[in-house]
Amino acid sequence: MNKEKIIRKVNEVARHPVFEKAVGGNKFGKTQFRTLCEMALKAECVAELELLIDYKTAKGNGWESYNNGSTLGQVIKNGLIELTQRTVEGPNELTKTQVASLYFGYLHWKATEVKEQSKLNYNKRRG
Repeated sequence: MNKEKIIRKVNEVARHPVFEKAVGGNKFGKTQFRTLCEMALKAECVAELELLIDYKTAKGNGWESYNNGSTLGQVIKNGLIELTQRTVEGPNELTKTQVASLYFGYLHWKATEVKEQSKLNYNKRRG
């Protein structure tokens, strides 16, 4: 697995209507991705991260945002599963938890972009 593939998946996830709605709104904080990034580095396996996403979705805080047939938590989790299932661990390769950490880190960057774009669009409508 290389970083370019991870970035492509992040861009795909960010185009989902639920991502734009939840992250562009006020209910979801982009630092939640940074927290997941850090958790991924401490996790023993991807199943821990999947469970954490399920927990966050059930708890709320924007993860339960629903649009186009999916919650934000489902979209994020599906992206994680797709990436890590294609990851073959071996010498000189990223581990699945490293891939997960990069995925969440790139989602944090993308969320920053989406939030800023949302603010700009809001200000244009008001101004």
